[in-house]
Amino acid sequence: MPLFISLKVSLLATLLTVVTAVPTAYGLSRYLSCHRGRGAALIDSLLLLPLVLPPTVIGFGLLWLLGAQGPLGFLATNVVFTWRAAVLTAFVVSFPLMYRAARAAFSQIDESLFGVARTLGASEWRVFYQVALPLAKPGMLSGVLLSFARSLGEFGATLMLAGNIPGKTQTLPMAVYFAVEGGDFRTAAQWSGVMGAIALITVFLANYVSDLSTLPTLTFPLMTPPLRKDSPEEEVSRSSTQDFLAQTEQQGTPSKVIPSKVIPLTVDITKTLSRFTLRIQFSTSDALIGILGASGAGKSLLLRCLAGVETPDSGRIVLGDRILYDSDRNINLPSRQRKIALLFQNYALFPHLTVAQNVAFGAKGTDADTKRQVSAELAAVEMAAFAQHYYPHQLSGGQQQRIALARALVSRPDLLLLDEPFSALDVHLRSRLGQQLFQRLAHYSGTTLLVSHHLSEAYRTDQLLVIDQGEVIGQAGPVEVFERPHRCAIAKLTGPLNQSSAYLVGPDYPIEPDSGLCLRADDWQMTLRLSPTSEIPSEMPSLTSSLTSSLTSSNDSSSALYIGIRPENVFFVTGKKYLNFREVADPTAKIAYQPAKPNQLKESRQKSKTSAEIPIKTQLIKENYTDANKALCWLADICPQPGNYVLSLKLHHEPTHTTDYHLQAIVTPHTWAYLSQQPLPWTVYLPPENLIVLRP
Repeated sequence: MPLFISLKVSLLATLLTVVTAVPTAYGLSRYLSCHRGRGAALIDSLLLLPLVLPPTVIGFGLLWLLGAQGPLGFLATNVVFTWRAAVLTAFVVSFPLMYRAARAAFSQIDESLFGVARTLGASEWRVFYQVALPLAKPGMLSGVLLSFARSLGEFGATLMLAGNIPGKTQTLPMAVYFAVEGGDFRTAAQWSGVMGAIALITVFLANYVSDLSTLPTLTFPLMTPPLRKDSPEEEVSRSSTQDFLAQTEQQGTPSKVIPSKVIPLTVDITKTLSRFTLRIQFSTSDALIGILGASGAGKSLLLRCLAGVETPDSGRIVLGDRILYDSDRNINLPSRQRKIALLFQNYALFPHLTVAQNVAFGAKGTDADTKRQVSAELAAVEMAAFAQHYYPHQLSGGQQQRIALARALVSRPDLLLLDEPFSALDVHLRSRLGQQLFQRLAHYSGTTLLVSHHLSEAYRTDQLLVIDQGEVIGQAGPVEVFERPHRCAIAKLTGPLNQSSAYLVGPDYPIEPDSGLCLRADDWQMTLRLSPTSEIPSEMPSLTSSLTSSLTSSNDSSSALYIGIRPENVFFVTGKKYLNFREVADPTAKIAYQPAKPNQLKESRQKSKTSAEIPIKTQLIKENYTDANKALCWLADICPQPGNYVLSLKLHHEPTHTTDYHLQAIVTPHTWAYLSQQPLPWTVYLPPENLIVLRP
């Protein structure tokens, strides 16, 4: 009889513990993620208090609470000294174990999985039972078994609240205690053995279940589908996928597309983190917007705010005719209602779902529509063969990224946010899938924001946003951004750049009519003539002001200027020829491309003329206007690259080491073969039309 009572009490208490502890743990974990833990320590301490209190104290507290004079005394006749009291005490002492195990299991789940589920339209209930529960299942099963073991061994609190009534409230621990007290050691030993066996089995199962959670990470990737006989339904699906692949190869699109419809986007938000503030303000009506910015500039944070994964501190987000966020009007649509899909940098694939199930998570419509959409999207990213029998941990990084892209596109969002969608792909696959993606986006009925460090991808967008330190510092078409950056940060993001601080030259320098302005490049010790068509930043000091004051205020950050030139636009003067990356010395000569030899730099330097033969020039000869933008240079270092060479050049003086240089120039193998035969110093020429005037 004590065994039956103990099992009944323990099972009921464990069931009650699971029903209450799991939602409590999940709710508190969500509260922590949203409110950064305000008040969480106090709540957590109260919930874990029974874990450290003596059982007799817990029993006394429950007895006072349910006593005749207690707050819940009206329940005393139905609870105290009944089997219900035993269930209640077992529940109170086992609750902290279940709560702590569930809380730990939920906290180990990647937060981006919750975010991506919401952006795909999942409700909070669906996120809980389709994402949180399956991923936390091993940890929670371990908590269930430990809670059962703790309920089975409860003694002190049960004795005070339920008493020791044989056949009604006498559990195994009390049977052992009173058997020893009565001198019946044989009975005590029998019951102790039963309890020990149950406890051992329970702890073993808890450890076994806990170890199951680590098994998927130990599975090696399988790069070919398993051989097996497909069911008739799978044969039909595979046949449809093959037909679809053929259609995709011919048309370059995954399915019958909807005519493009641009959805305007207006963003004006502020988000402050511990050491970073995002202040973004822009408005666009283009279909494909590229976002450029250095690491840590706030690009990913901007996308998370748009998707509703992060909440801005203030501002407004409007997509089409829908207000997604407005702090003044207290509007903040949840992610599932925004119709925005976000491709996270870490892909955020659901590890417990197959490839097909991951993609189907964001699909909408009937089961037949879902199957068709999933097959289409997987075929478009060349992953149809991995649909049914593969999980994310069995795929490579590039394959995972393609699955994440298919999942984002299958939801047909109004706004598609792509955060480096091809960063994990090899060059060949990136080019092929990138071309296909842009073809699809051309017919995509919505707006797309593409974050990419790949300049060729950014150049194919309709408009570019350049973000630096949390602010938009440039917004224009890609041609204008790349060719007329106007700011140092933009110029560096759009390609390699030689840069020097600069200021307007004094009035004593002869400026020929219509020859353009002249700047002095401090770092290069050169006076450079600009093209008459050169665009001057608005912050540049005007010629109508005193040039002398411009010179004296050149250190002022508000009027600071910089001059820049791309390495491919640096020319070398050889006789009457001007050679650069596009102009070769002898295009007809057959010169095989070979990497630079280790001693080639030393041999080039040995050909250098002595300093007695070449007068050191720290400034161009002003009397000879044809010498403008020219200077002597020495080779500091050479770096071979596929199809070209990068030369590091020191102006006016010989370099002391390989990092002692002013400019870098890119030349073809033909040009390098010619230059390497010429004695140093060479003459470098910076064409006025290729100079870029920049501001900080």
